[in-house]
Amino acid sequence: MKARLIAPLPWVLLGLGLPRTAVTLVLGLSRPSGGGLTSFPNELIWFLSLALFVPVGALIARRQPRNPVGWLIVAIGLSEVLSKFAYEYAARSLILSPGSLPGGGAMAWLSSSIWAPQLGLFPFMILLFPNGRSLSRRWSWVGWLSVSWLAVFMGFAIALWPYRGAEFLRAEESFGVQELAAVENIVFSLFPLVTLSLAAALVSLIVRFRRSRGEERQQLKWIALVAALGAVGIVASDVVLEALNVQSPVFQLLSETIGGPGTFAVATGIAMLRYRLYAIDRIINRTLVYAAVTGVLILVYVGGVFGVGGLIRNVSSGENNNLVVAASTLAVAAVFRPARGRIQNFIDRRFYRRKYDAAQTLQDFSARLRDEVDLDASTASLLAVIRETMQPEHASLWLKQVPYPFSAGKRSKNER
Repeated sequence: MKARLIAPLPWVLLGLGLPRTAVTLVLGLSRPSGGGLTSFPNELIWFLSLALFVPVGALIARRQPRNPVGWLIVAIGLSEVLSKFAYEYAARSLILSPGSLPGGGAMAWLSSSIWAPQLGLFPFMILLFPNGRSLSRRWSWVGWLSVSWLAVFMGFAIALWPYRGAEFLRAEESFGVQELAAVENIVFSLFPLVTLSLAAALVSLIVRFRRSRGEERQQLKWIALVAALGAVGIVASDVVLEALNVQSPVFQLLSETIGGPGTFAVATGIAMLRYRLYAIDRIINRTLVYAAVTGVLILVYVGGVFGVGGLIRNVSSGENNNLVVAASTLAVAAVFRPARGRIQNFIDRRFYRRKYDAAQTLQDFSARLRDEVDLDASTASLLAVIRETMQPEHASLWLKQVPYPFSAGKRSKNER
């Protein structure tokens, strides 16, 4: 009976989130900037990334209703969707077109309070990923630490209900309620509890990965890949580009998309639903290869344009030399294939040694087999290759000898 009641709940939550996501996009993108309101286009990528948690979490909860991870993912996504929806609704009702929509004050209060669950529940979700259980009882405090801050904040949010209004929308660092300013300072002074909880949850994820085997290890590799991509994006956008004083909105957008919560949601869905789960090894391999190749090509191009090009401009009295740019582009095209091959071999030897050795063994066996004419020697070599690459407990070869069509005799069976 309980399972029958829970079964339609993921679709109910999905129906609660998707229409409000669409309405929020319409209201936010059509809203003029200014008036003390935040700019919606600047938060668009973050909003869509967290909104993606709703369908992913609903699918996981539908397939694995006893696993709390799916329900936590839905709650995190709904927290962002409802918060932004309430904000756009209240902005339309209270500031842009006063009185055009009912319940603007309640929506303003909802927008100022419903965003907190995504912060309080995220460490808890990481702690329980992927099987819905923490590593041990000693790790349980990690999740409850952030949940306790969430409970304190929601108590403070309830106290804000009598003061609901447009101040919640215009205030950037405060709720605009002077009577509760002291309480607000206490609540946010406890926010480091969430940071500590998140850090401890990430540590538990690393410990879980080191202890994991088989399918669980493949699931955790998806999350590790997303974390690595996010770290690379942060370093590239906030360190490298700023050091070079390069403003690249396209790269910034790409960094926020690849390393954002949306990519985490997709990776979590693949890991939990086990869709193409074991493709992660190939994805990691290709990511390492092409990231390294891209870095090499960038160095070649920058060195050619700014290094050699700078010397030529100094000699030619500061004149631009388009030939240097063309030569640098040709050098990048010429370096691509050999660089990719060398980097691929290095990564295979360094990180995928077992597969690399197996491939080399098979390649050597194929070369020897072309020149081998003795059946017994070929059989022994084949069995040796099988033992070395696949490492079975037992290996045997069954040969079925077929007589020549014009010769007489019976068929024989030999087993080695």
